[in-house]
Amino acid sequence: MAKIGTFIHCDLDKATGNKAVGTAYNAANFHTVKLNQPSIFGDQFVGHLGAIAIRLNTLNGTSATPKLTFRISADAAGDKPLIPDTEADITKGIGTATLGYVCAAVDLDFIFGGNGFSEVIDRQVYIHCLIDQGTCNQAETYITWRE
Repeated sequence: MAKIGTFIHCDLDKATGNKAVGTAYNAANFHTVKLNQPSIFGDQFVGHLGAIAIRLNTLNGTSATPKLTFRISADAAGDKPLIPDTEADITKGIGTATLGYVCAAVDLDFIFGGNGFSEVIDRQVYIHCLIDQGTCNQAETYITWRE
């Protein structure tokens, strides 16, 4: 019998390792997330992107309320944005102020491949970041979606 309902999926990129984040985007520094869970639509991704969470480390030279801007793109250079630049407050660690976390709702329906965004290759998207002041490292990136 076929399953009926909503299925929540996630993928995390922490294998890429720390990527330096400065006050401008750097096309060479990104994390990738592959929206690769099995889908009833075969190779085409049809889903609702829910949220993105980014863990930061080595926060340096930031104010008490730093901000991170991220974009989700179809390509490694960041030239084909899927989610426009989104700014979010960085929550710093209580015991370790050089650690930080950002979480933002994406809340958009997407179709990749087929009749959708054909630029997305193999269900993989790229996440670039910049910080409003100082520097940090993009340590982990996590995206949730449902179909």
